[in-house]
Order: sequence, then structure tokens, then C-alpha cells
Amino acid sequence: MFDKNDCIPYCKGSGAKYTEAEMVPILFKSFPTKWKDDYTENPSNDLSTTTIDSIMTFMKQKEAVAVLKQAQNKIKQANESKDQQ
Repeated sequence: MFDKNDCIPYCKGSGAKYTEAEMVPILFKSFPTKWKDDYTENPSNDLSTTTIDSIMTFMKQKEAVAVLKQAQNKIKQANESKDQQ
């Protein structure tokens, strides 16, 4: 998204880049519903005043937790598979 925003001046038209305020809802909508719900459950996370950095920090934490859970699930499945043999 940021790379495309940098290309806008080279396109036909006004050449105006998106502002951060315009990019926040676009970026936010790109994440899984559960993550978005978790973000907005915190009253201090107001989408009308939040920053891209704030969203990215939160979502990277959610991703780290998801990756960890996925790894744990793979180990559990492998162990269960061995037990069934």
C-alpha cells in the first residue's frame, strides 16, 4: 500500500497522495476480523485518531501469537499422530 501511494504522483490525475488519515481505514480493513475486534475493544484505540504505527504494532503482536499457536498446534498434531500409530 505504501509503495502504491509513492507511485500516485506518476499516475494521471491530481497526483495527490493519500494522507495517513485516509490510509488508516484501508489498512485496518485488511486484517482478520478477530484482530480488528480485539483492537477496537480497547477504548483507547479510536480509529478516528489512531496511527498506522499503532495499528501495525498491535497487529504484529497478534501475528506473533498466531504463529506461536500454529506451531504449538503442529506439534500437538504430530504427537497425536504418533500416539495413534
